[in-house]
Amino acid sequence: GQVRRGLAEAGFTVRKVPGYGRKRESLTGVRTTVAHPVAAAAPDTPWDLPDATVPRPAHVLVLGGGLAGCSAAAALARRGVAVTLLEQGALAGAGSGNRQGILYTRLSHRHSALTDFALQSFWFARGCYSALFERGQLVRGVDGELCGALQQTAPSGPRAALADALHSVPELAQAVDAQRAGELLGIEMERGGYWYPGSGWLHPPAVCRALARTAGVTALEHTGALHLQYRKGQWCALAGDRTLASASCAIIATGVASATQASLDWLALQIIRGQTTHLPSDQRLSRLRAVLCHEGYIAPAREGEHCIGATFDPRDAENRLRASDHGKNLAALAAAVPAWRDALHTLDPAPLGGQVGYRCASPDYLPLVGPVPDRPAFLRDYGALRKNARQRIPNRGHYMSGLYLDTAHGSRGLTSAPLAAELLASQICGEPPPLDRQLCRALAPARFLIRDLGRGRI
Repeated sequence: GQVRRGLAEAGFTVRKVPGYGRKRESLTGVRTTVAHPVAAAAPDTPWDLPDATVPRPAHVLVLGGGLAGCSAAAALARRGVAVTLLEQGALAGAGSGNRQGILYTRLSHRHSALTDFALQSFWFARGCYSALFERGQLVRGVDGELCGALQQTAPSGPRAALADALHSVPELAQAVDAQRAGELLGIEMERGGYWYPGSGWLHPPAVCRALARTAGVTALEHTGALHLQYRKGQWCALAGDRTLASASCAIIATGVASATQASLDWLALQIIRGQTTHLPSDQRLSRLRAVLCHEGYIAPAREGEHCIGATFDPRDAENRLRASDHGKNLAALAAAVPAWRDALHTLDPAPLGGQVGYRCASPDYLPLVGPVPDRPAFLRDYGALRKNARQRIPNRGHYMSGLYLDTAHGSRGLTSAPLAAELLASQICGEPPPLDRQLCRALAPARFLIRDLGRGRI
């Protein structure tokens, strides 16, 4: 098998020996080649470690009432921290306002920070949403359903290495052929893919409202435009010239608008327009009993309609619904489910409903989660990286007192927001983080300052 071949390639002589317990046989190996000496890795520049200890706050402001902000507010409140959650409109009124969002992840045979975080956040989010259903904070079939999801693969089928690896974790995902995919979804399928039994769909506004009702969270909606100011050791949330709330600690979770707060115009954020289509259910579509993800997605009907989508248009800020985008969503669905093709092609997209939203993403597609760096101090303390990006500088990072970011979750906020919230809450409350240091660095907002210094861009 794959393990045996890998050991042999690494210089081990491998043989089978009698097993133990229920295992009939085991593998044992002895290294028969001389290992090459491994040079010790150079110590990292500790830019991610704050140079000052901040006391645990009694009160925190959270700007932004979407999935990121509501998740962060709930995570802090569960730790006994009083939270004021401020939203200029209604909760989940912007990028988190789709009728149906999908909880899923994309698996990869390649190891990277992106795939590691995607897998860990998906696993964590499943448990969080299951708990909300079990406690009655979400209603099955109305606020969502963890009914499973199929990630359709290309016609060539799943990668063999990844399919083999999934044999040991069927509770995470399983590689399935077209016949099995059709049985799971309840519809005729011509392609298989990866089946995620713990995945499903959620109504993001209901999730946000449930989180905002956590004891200890005070939600202020429809505040109008908000901005932060730092005054005498306090972050003050202002609407016009009115101070709505203040605290020693604040989290900015306002999507692409985060770059307008507290001199954060240097943030590497991009806007990506997405349009969903509201497709009335019928006898054929109503057979769908789980989520199908392809180039887009479709979930079982909620209140008589399926939410399908979504388009992906970087740097497009038009907020009106476009019939051409409905056409793209319908065409993608028809390609994924050929049995529906004729019926979908007869639909007139012009009268269909839908929603336009704006994803906020970073250049590396990982969210920005963590303390906000003091940019002038970073440029001063790590300026030598411009000449040698690999050198170690012993200075710890200097950060803005009590200010944190939670943004750029892209199209997977349902999946990534709960674990990002736990990471933030652990940093603010002085707890061990739920992720290893390398992943924390991969999410830290300061990573882009360090990257740009090393490339001589700033």
